[in-house]
Amino acid sequence: MEGHLVQLLCEARGVPTPNITWFKDGALLPASTEAVYTRGGRQLQLERAQSSDAGVYTCKASNAVGATEKATRLDVY
Repeated sequence: MEGHLVQLLCEARGVPTPNITWFKDGALLPASTEAVYTRGGRQLQLERAQSSDAGVYTCKASNAVGATEKATRLDVY
């Protein structure tokens, strides 16, 4: 719902510990006052979701062994 907190979790484990990178609609999503990274980057938090936040969010976990991605679609009503 618009104005509500949104939390997206990226469960990634590995040795060495994977680096987490977030994307929105294919574009890198840097941390900001609107998009806060918590739990070492594994969680993306949108404090007050707006209609402009709707889209496909992808987390990419990568380390020296390889990489994997998980996409989640966010609709804001």
